[in-house]
Amino acid sequence: MTSTISFDRVSDIYDATRGFPPGVSEQVTDFILNLVSPTAETKFYETGIGTGRIAVPIARRGYSYTGVDVSEKMLAELHQKLEGVSHRLTAIKGDATALPFDDNFFDVALTVHVFHLISAWKQALAEIRRVLKPDGILLYTHGQATSVSADEDVNSQRWEFTERWRAILDGYNQPLPRYGATEEEVLTELQA
Repeated sequence: MTSTISFDRVSDIYDATRGFPPGVSEQVTDFILNLVSPTAETKFYETGIGTGRIAVPIARRGYSYTGVDVSEKMLAELHQKLEGVSHRLTAIKGDATALPFDDNFFDVALTVHVFHLISAWKQALAEIRRVLKPDGILLYTHGQATSVSADEDVNSQRWEFTERWRAILDGYNQPLPRYGATEEEVLTELQA
């Protein structure tokens, strides 16, 4: 399996620390569905499905949704959310750089705040291209270092901390560790 950061250690607090505020999940779901105009046959796919904060609301509306994640514990949290709920959601523990799906299989692919966690992100993107139908839709967002739920002071402190951390490491000739892609790199690759 290609090196990917796993969220196993924080799976039990992930939704509490990164979940959407009340009402946001439905707005995100409505936006996605309005954007892609799915039919009953539309098949969704997500790299890094995690606890299903994007997937579950779409699956609850009856759409076919498949996701892959490297974290077994995140997937366990997702499966707990679906207990007793009728759905067409399949979550697989797997490697985003070697998807177990046929070519041209999915209509919509989502990647939300994930490519910075995958060292072989170009390979993961190539796999999404492979499994996405030629006329399929890729919805991509990288995420930001700022948080919409945090006030301006918190975001300023987060930026200041990151910059100070970088300066300390630079002083010891140790670059700030980097794992996967930057947003600019992914956008450049998508444009190519």
